[in-house]
Amino acid sequence: MNQGLARQQADLLQRLHENKQRQLTVARRQGNALLSSVLEAEARAIGDAIELMNRR
Repeated sequence: MNQGLARQQADLLQRLHENKQRQLTVARRQGNALLSSVLEAEARAIGDAIELMNRR
């Protein structure tokens, strides 16, 4: 894969992960257990994608 494109994708995934973590913090603070669970799963999936990108 083109290194420039890979870097852009990695940056995008990182921003998505940071945003999801912020959303998760807010949901936990509000005591919204269901939303917290969903956001945690999404953050984990994004984190896994970041790890895969870093292995390449």
